[in-house]
Amino acid sequence: MALKLTNIRSYYASFNMYVFAMGLIGVFINLFFFSTGSYLDVLYFQLTTYLCAFAAFAMSGYLMQKHGPKFPYTLGASIFIIMIVTLFAASGFFSNFIIFGFGWGIAIGIFYGGNNPMTYDITKEASRMSFISTNNYIGGVVSFVAPVVAGVLIQFSSFSGVGRYVWDFSITALFLAISIIFILTVKDDDGKVPKYSLKKNIIRGKEGHAGFSAYFALDSIFVRAFTIVLPIYVFQITHSYIITGIFAGYTTLIAVAANFAARRGFRRDGLFVNIAIPGIVVSSFVVLFPSVINPLIAVFIFGGLYNLFSTPLDNAVLVDYMDFQGRNTDIDREMFWVNREFYLMIGRVAVLVPMIFIAYFITNTLDFITIMPFLSMYALVYYKIVRKPGMQRIKSMHPSFLHRM
Repeated sequence: MALKLTNIRSYYASFNMYVFAMGLIGVFINLFFFSTGSYLDVLYFQLTTYLCAFAAFAMSGYLMQKHGPKFPYTLGASIFIIMIVTLFAASGFFSNFIIFGFGWGIAIGIFYGGNNPMTYDITKEASRMSFISTNNYIGGVVSFVAPVVAGVLIQFSSFSGVGRYVWDFSITALFLAISIIFILTVKDDDGKVPKYSLKKNIIRGKEGHAGFSAYFALDSIFVRAFTIVLPIYVFQITHSYIITGIFAGYTTLIAVAANFAARRGFRRDGLFVNIAIPGIVVSSFVVLFPSVINPLIAVFIFGGLYNLFSTPLDNAVLVDYMDFQGRNTDIDREMFWVNREFYLMIGRVAVLVPMIFIAYFITNTLDFITIMPFLSMYALVYYKIVRKPGMQRIKSMHPSFLHRM
């Protein structure tokens, strides 16, 4: 069920309204549970969220089979809105990190269950690089602005506790509603949709697929820790929602800059790869020396260099994965995305469970920052998957487009 190319602008508008909404709430939903609870609350929220997200993502294939990818996309965005409204309307129940994580995870899984196949369908008939480039430059700008705006709204809120977040989260719900309005203007082509079955979602025996699986799992381990530990660390040492929002926007801006620098093409055998892979690992060690480098400066250095180095590498892998789907048309594209999400889930669980265990014994949660150099070793997987004979040059793409959820 491919989307007509005349609908691309509507998708641009819808998805980037969603990106802005998630930029407003993404970092601060963790700070919400941290500031009103504890670090453990954040970790349990994250674990619940992504276990439920995987289950919902896997089941969303049945919705897409019957209604097309637009339906789970719209349903997922609608559930996000419902969860935000109930967070304040019935805060005593829905502000519980497990309950909220359950609903939030279902929303994530269903939304991306529609979005990822829709992305593939759109780029199948158009210039994939042109589409990706346009969409992600827009997404990069809104991703930079949103967390800064959110930080200001929360910092200067006249409310306290749960109420401190009411304006930021309400605006998030508004932009999600606008996203739904735009996506409803997209019309699906009539076409045959392959029968979906969970039993057929394990891909075995496809040459080259194992490398993607390893990358998704290992990358997810690092990314999940990065998105939890660094923003909370910034908040802990500054006690400022604004600076935390600036940090989130800054890392996005670096990713956009990396994408722009690589626009003319990315050489898999070039000097950049030889610098970027060890650079990710080495840059993480700056956070271990607070007596030498100011902790805030160190975390900005690490966050910036990580996004600078990883963005073109992630782009190469994700574009390869979409091309891999195109070369293996005997397997429904939804199966590829479910497999991807399965290995992402393995990575998330693999890092969240040990972090929860550590949180029960650690005396100072600031020390969570010390796990980042160890986790940064994941970057070595790029040596295996980025360098491929016969595939030397690729145009750029910003990683937020195919969100890691």
